Amino acid sequence: MGQRTYRLLIDGVWQGGERGLKDVVDPSTEEVAAKVPVAGPNDLDKALAAAVRACGGWANTDVRDRAAILARAA
Repeated sequence: MGQRTYRLLIDGVWQGGERGLKDVVDPSTEEVAAKVPVAGPNDLDKALAAAVRACGGWANTDVRDRAAILARAA
């Protein structure tokens, strides 16, 4: 199995972490199994802003409407 490089999905866009990549080592072989992005404060700010845009209206939705939506989803 080859080494994989992962990216962050923030606001629908795949991107690297602002702090670069970190090796993930397989302890059984001591080989690098993957490289993962290291998020920084700006990545967190972008992800949080995207989440608020995606779910921001939920908190302002009437409780009866939220209950109806959740009941339909269940």
